[in-house]
Amino acid sequence: MFLLVAPAFLGIAVAAAPPSTERTAVWATDQPAGARSSDGTPLGGDPVLSLTLALTPSHAAALASLLAGIADPRSPHYRHYLSHAQFVSEFSPPPEAVAKLTGFFGARGASGFASTADRLGLTFQIRASDAASALGVEFVEPGASSTEVGSSYYQAVGSPSIPADLYGLVSGIGGLSNGGTHYRSSTLAQPGPTGLVRPGLGSFILDGTSGVGEPWYFGSDYASAYRASSLFPPSTAVTNATFPTAQAVATLLISGYDRPNNTDLPPFDPAVVDAYYNDTFPAGWPHPVVAGVPVTVAGETPPTPGFFAGVSDATSNSIENSLDLEMAGSMAPGATLVNFYFGARLLEDPAFSGTEGDTADYFAQCLASALAYDYTPAQLTAVSGSFGIADLSDALWNTELAVAQAMGVTVVAASGDQGNAPDLFSGRSQGSGPTWPATAGFNTTGAIAVGGTSPTLAGNATGTYDGGELNASFDPTVTGIAAQTAWYDVLGGFGNISGTEGGASTVASEPPWQLRSAAQPAIVNATVAQGVDALGRTVPDVAFPANQTVAYVSADATGTFFEVLEGTSIGAPLLAGLVASWSAVAGHRFGYLAPELYRIASYYAANPTDPTNPFLDVTTGGNFVFQAAPGWDGATGWGGLDALRFLAADANPAVRDYVYVGPTPGLPPPFAIGGGSPTYWLLFIIGLSVAVSVVLVITLLRPRPPAGAPPPAAGGLPPPAPSGTAWAPSAPGPGPLPPPAPPTFPCPYCGAARAAEPVRCPTCGRL
Repeated sequence: MFLLVAPAFLGIAVAAAPPSTERTAVWATDQPAGARSSDGTPLGGDPVLSLTLALTPSHAAALASLLAGIADPRSPHYRHYLSHAQFVSEFSPPPEAVAKLTGFFGARGASGFASTADRLGLTFQIRASDAASALGVEFVEPGASSTEVGSSYYQAVGSPSIPADLYGLVSGIGGLSNGGTHYRSSTLAQPGPTGLVRPGLGSFILDGTSGVGEPWYFGSDYASAYRASSLFPPSTAVTNATFPTAQAVATLLISGYDRPNNTDLPPFDPAVVDAYYNDTFPAGWPHPVVAGVPVTVAGETPPTPGFFAGVSDATSNSIENSLDLEMAGSMAPGATLVNFYFGARLLEDPAFSGTEGDTADYFAQCLASALAYDYTPAQLTAVSGSFGIADLSDALWNTELAVAQAMGVTVVAASGDQGNAPDLFSGRSQGSGPTWPATAGFNTTGAIAVGGTSPTLAGNATGTYDGGELNASFDPTVTGIAAQTAWYDVLGGFGNISGTEGGASTVASEPPWQLRSAAQPAIVNATVAQGVDALGRTVPDVAFPANQTVAYVSADATGTFFEVLEGTSIGAPLLAGLVASWSAVAGHRFGYLAPELYRIASYYAANPTDPTNPFLDVTTGGNFVFQAAPGWDGATGWGGLDALRFLAADANPAVRDYVYVGPTPGLPPPFAIGGGSPTYWLLFIIGLSVAVSVVLVITLLRPRPPAGAPPPAAGGLPPPAPSGTAWAPSAPGPGPLPPPAPPTFPCPYCGAARAAEPVRCPTCGRL
């Protein structure tokens, strides 16, 4: 996974401006946890900003109803998906909406307008002075200097507003604030010995735990270990074994970058990726069809995939892109794989100062492109994202998640690689909590968050390094997983700790399907251990391999180069490819799969002796905060998935549609001197010590919702704004879909009905 160390400011909370007959406050802008108002000085230099408007879908109530039906096994609309064209026809804003907004901002100096294919996103460039005039805000410099040469750190203050006749067309604004820190690769660890695929130059070992004599694994090894290969011909394990040649998987990332020449590079070399399949696939497995689609963002279009001609990629993005395609393709032989990416120059070139704050919107535009792309003769089944930013909310991404669910597309996200360690220990700066977009999970839309394990496969690993050439041939002796532990690499030393990431979001509230599951008691414990004071969307959901994995990354006239990698970006594309293979055999897409995973896991928690359990639980190891344990845990979620057993569980309504009726506790009651059980005291001490050492400062910086502010929506469309963002008063026009009343569940203390949100029980007063 690449952790994009983007700023603490990707947007700004806005106070509700008094309505007038001429202008109406826009109630939310994209904002991360920890964003604060600023008392800085006015921004100088009048820089050009890149703004992103997330447009409100048409017929929002009907869309919310559709998404709820698609996700509900009791509904006649369960898994009745739309095509992208059908979604655009029914729910995209009309062209006139885009024209109105373009006209308004164009008349105020904006240029370079570009709309996503579904018309849900509108981007443009505008000078800060013109944006301030158009939106009624002021841009200031909070005084924090940027580490990126030539850039300025800015933030908008005030209440962004637009004319009343445009209100209801916009659900969020991105790009009103930025930050100066650039991202770094989270897969890079300490260098090790050189290794060769074929005669050629050596390459670094980027997995800090690997060395001579250690087993190294390939994607095809994982296909065997998780029994995905049992879904392919000539297997008789399923009645309709097939290769997923009619399925497509999209990967989202960034192009390579040539720093000396300040130019974008190709995202990957197709010949290298195909060589990986050629060397590691057994005879009879078809190669995936691989392509790359450059996404034009902020007027910048990166180059298409191709040969690097000896130019070094300073960002290592090409490593990540190659890894994602090789892992997804190994789980889905014959599938169509398409990499969607924007230009790394937007994040690396000082001339684009401030654009790091738009990173989430850039990825949202890539997701929109992936959903709109024509994969004929294949059909898009899954999207994989191997990137992460400090926890935030992005209005356009949330809206595109709704498009994905309406289409039946499963979105998979790597949970993060910091191991919940403090920045000082990890050498990163996104904070010790879980990362976005893994945290972007709501009631009916969202992503599956994939954590990391360190597995030992049953069989003889042909990839074991012996100081000579690498034997990459398919290993038919791999039969499963002999052992596994939570991935946590401390051998890189202080400042370079890596590991599986988890914990509770402080931006997205806990979805009802997660609260009403057998995971909830463990989620409460994890929330206390993390030092968070409210229940939120908690990750990861599952965990797949995250180290000791070989990827081919480049080639020249002397040979092909490989690297041994670690990171949750190994597991995310593995699961995305597995979803494609499941869809081929099951004959249907799975859409937002996370709620079903929790229903199935809750069934087996209630029936622990049932031998058909598909979850490969991880019970050993842990990271800086969380310990792996039986059932769900904050380091590895529910663990891995056996491909055959999951399909059987999905085909069994008694398992797939299971309704959990066990305890659904909230957080412990407030601490009182002299009170509390021994268990509570233990949890309190653990939580306090972790909070002080890891996240106390971050928690103090995070704003609380203003008095009377409603919680984020638990159902229907996800809210465009995180908790802590002010909500606007009533305004003319249809506006966005109002948040529905939160669902209720029996209070675990007194039995009375209480909201599923983290608020006190109205009967007994306990959390």
